[in-house]
Amino acid sequence: MKKRVFSAILVVIMLIGLALPVNAAFDAKSRESVCVIKVLFETTDGGEYLFGGGSGFFVGTNGKDPQYLVTNYHVIKYYVDFDNGKLTTARNKVTDTVYQGRAKIRAYFSNDNFTEAYPVEFNDTKDIAVLKLEEPTSLRKPLPLKEPEDNMAGSDVYAVGYPGLSENTWAAPTKSKDITDASVTKGSFSRLFTTQGTGVQNIEVDCDIKHGNSGGPLLNDNNEVIGIAYAGYNSFNLNTLESEKMSYAVSISEVIPVLKKNDIDFETSAAVDTPKSKTAKTTPAQTSTSSDSSFPIILIVIIVAVVLVLGAGAAVAIVLVKSSKKNKEVVDAANRAAAQRNVKNPSVRSLAAQHRGMKVPLAGQIIIGRSQADCALVFKEGTPGVSGRHCSLAFDPASGDFLLTDLRSSYGTFLQNGTKLTAGVPYRLKAGDRFYLGDPANLIAVELE
Repeated sequence: MKKRVFSAILVVIMLIGLALPVNAAFDAKSRESVCVIKVLFETTDGGEYLFGGGSGFFVGTNGKDPQYLVTNYHVIKYYVDFDNGKLTTARNKVTDTVYQGRAKIRAYFSNDNFTEAYPVEFNDTKDIAVLKLEEPTSLRKPLPLKEPEDNMAGSDVYAVGYPGLSENTWAAPTKSKDITDASVTKGSFSRLFTTQGTGVQNIEVDCDIKHGNSGGPLLNDNNEVIGIAYAGYNSFNLNTLESEKMSYAVSISEVIPVLKKNDIDFETSAAVDTPKSKTAKTTPAQTSTSSDSSFPIILIVIIVAVVLVLGAGAAVAIVLVKSSKKNKEVVDAANRAAAQRNVKNPSVRSLAAQHRGMKVPLAGQIIIGRSQADCALVFKEGTPGVSGRHCSLAFDPASGDFLLTDLRSSYGTFLQNGTKLTAGVPYRLKAGDRFYLGDPANLIAVELE
């Protein structure tokens, strides 16, 4: 009798497994929802100076042209810093030239096709921003949203965006902002956690998130947005001189209340081609029409029949296949460091004439030199004193120090006072310190805001 009961239980488990939805692989059409976002300063005399940028994705009702898009706050930070688009002045710290103009946000659909975007609401602490185009666009489609859960741990995720590293000299792409130019990196959902001090819900993943991916969607296997990619964090080991990298995304749960508050329609199911007859905001509790559908009626009948025959035995088997939710995990020491991005914003600024005061956010360890394929701060080919991969720079949130390491460059890395660094040995810098590559003309400063 026990053997018969056990066999029946296995049958029930197999039947339930067959009835559970099968996740689809990544759908390349999801790239049709992602765009490049750039922040620039447009002067009154017609000049343009790029501040920075990242990626963004559109939300809305399936079947209708979207008008709203989501990104990270730090992607549009310079727009906010320069008076939110009002007429203002900006000073080039290298040439000490003052310009008058406006900061602008652009959403690019291709290299030559863009439209201006305006903030609806943003939150520095949560690192989220919702933008609006002047008119809906037919050039992109909205993505459905899904709030992440602890039981997603171990499942596949995909980060979609436009990392600047893709536009290197070796690859030399003829275009960089089209739908097909969006790059995709695959990884696993590592865990869901809450950041200490802020209460912000974040997702830890192991897929690669590079500079420029910020603001792009983190998708599950059903091509639903579960988060906003924001950082790849490097923890530098002074003993092994190696870095360990983790990547993070802000949970889409932080964005949904903002969309509701501003009466912005969005989908919570991966409905594909059939537009809804009536636009209506859905709630996070609603189920997906494609992946969370009920069991077929015939299977329900079979399960009920088996339960009636086996009683508690079958009931136990059914309970066993349910996923139990884990308790929220407390952020450990390494992730506390990553959480400090809301308090400290490390960056590196080039004071070399060729860069005109360009500043690069320090989201993890970066390389500085002439190699466009490897470097986040790139010097022109032939710049005297600069090697291809000249030095690396990282930020240690625990101490607030910057870690500068010469990568066995030909001409050496020097502190501003002329002290030459020993190759391969990290040297600690404080915010405001300066160093140069080979020649004092290649001066660089580290900053912390």
